[in-house]
Amino acid sequence: MLGETDWTPMIVLVSVFVPLGTVAIILGSIALLTHHYRAMQLQRLGSELVQQMLHRDMPAGDIERVLLAWHADPELAAKIKSQQPPLKKFSA
Repeated sequence: MLGETDWTPMIVLVSVFVPLGTVAIILGSIALLTHHYRAMQLQRLGSELVQQMLHRDMPAGDIERVLLAWHADPELAAKIKSQQPPLKKFSA
């Protein structure tokens, strides 16, 4: 008959692309959250590193050198932290 349209190809396309779009949105959101969480952890680690260096009365030039090297290699902070002896507590 005239005027009748076969909707089967459209239904197949919609049934394929809607789930794919949903999965893409979910994976994109997970990637975005993971990126921001990692950036936040690196910022926290950098702050802790600076705080430790300030507590040890390191000169500003040394702190600057460590921070420049750390930004080039974020894993360097973990190496520096593991090599340094623990802080000594002094009694007044």
